Amino acid sequence: MPRYFLDYHDGANDFIDVRGRDLDSDAKAMLAARSMMARRAAVEILRGGEAVLRVRVRRGSTPVFAVTIATSEDIFRLDA
Repeated sequence: MPRYFLDYHDGANDFIDVRGRDLDSDAKAMLAARSMMARRAAVEILRGGEAVLRVRVRRGSTPVFAVTIATSEDIFRLDA
């Protein structure tokens, strides 16, 4: 069973996965990356502001998949 590594980057709290996890396929690794991204994006959205989040999947040193989400918010003043 291949070992996949899921690295997380947001520019402030980068995490390089050195342990990895055994998964059956690239498809399952991609699902794991999307799940990780959903959890991290929820935290960042609730925090507010702007962020660019990226989860990268590797099999050893070989890139397999990456998912990136950018969050931003605009506040409009209606009384101005």
